[in-house]
Amino acid sequence: MMKELFTAKASYKDSRFEQKGVELQMDANTWWQAKRSYEYSCMLCCTTGVGGAMRCSQCPIRAAMLENARIFQKRMPKQELRWVEQERELR
Repeated sequence: MMKELFTAKASYKDSRFEQKGVELQMDANTWWQAKRSYEYSCMLCCTTGVGGAMRCSQCPIRAAMLENARIFQKRMPKQELRWVEQERELR
């Protein structure tokens, strides 16, 4: 079921980098894995520009991470919930 949630996020227009980032989000078994792969993807995109000239608010990796946050929400500590809320509002 989780794979179906993210399949629509990666379309043919997305770069290979973005498709791989969404796949990493799909494969995450815990919130910590999802957050770590998101932060790594975000760091690569921001420092090297691998993700293209896209705004963060339209990033499919970010959308997949926020969907993961909804799935893992019941198991997250409060500080992580605050981080997710800040991430939703930030960009």
